[in-house]
Amino acid sequence: MKTFEELNKEQQLTRFTGNKFGTMYFIPNLPNEEKVIIRHLDGELTLDLLPAYIELYNTILEYIDIHSLIKKHVFMPHLIEVGKDYIIRPFYIYLVSTNRYFDPDEPLEPHKEYYEMINAFSEVMMNQFVMDDITDPTRESIIKRVLRKSLIQPRGKTFFEGRYINKYIVVEPAISLEDLEKWQQK
Repeated sequence: MKTFEELNKEQQLTRFTGNKFGTMYFIPNLPNEEKVIIRHLDGELTLDLLPAYIELYNTILEYIDIHSLIKKHVFMPHLIEVGKDYIIRPFYIYLVSTNRYFDPDEPLEPHKEYYEMINAFSEVMMNQFVMDDITDPTRESIIKRVLRKSLIQPRGKTFFEGRYINKYIVVEPAISLEDLEKWQQK
């Protein structure tokens, strides 16, 4: 497994932006279809939490895959590479994320597919919700919470791709440190 430093020497990465989970970088001069985002784990997403993050991420992918109503409307990409202290995922270029639907200054009208996705997601959740999800979270309730935050709450990392797949793409699921800590405990 490579380290971020080894990857950086190899690819000469360019800093993109930072956030609480770590600094993000990209590889300059790649064609759009090959662009990736590299998250260096130099923030609150620590090396100790990385295995839980990867496991939760992959379990969310499986959850979407086995729930055909959600899968019909939602796409979340697989991680491309996991290093010792970094994660590589696809990079998407988009202008309108779901947080623009609720922008207080200039809200945009959601696509009709947004309501279809919300209805499909709600139908799956109504059939699976139990009170224990709130009072004593299980691993499945953590997955449901992350998906609710990723799909229902307005956010900058979920957008509609209407040209090729006609689905909402979750660029990066809304996983919190609390989610990871609870995931590790189960």
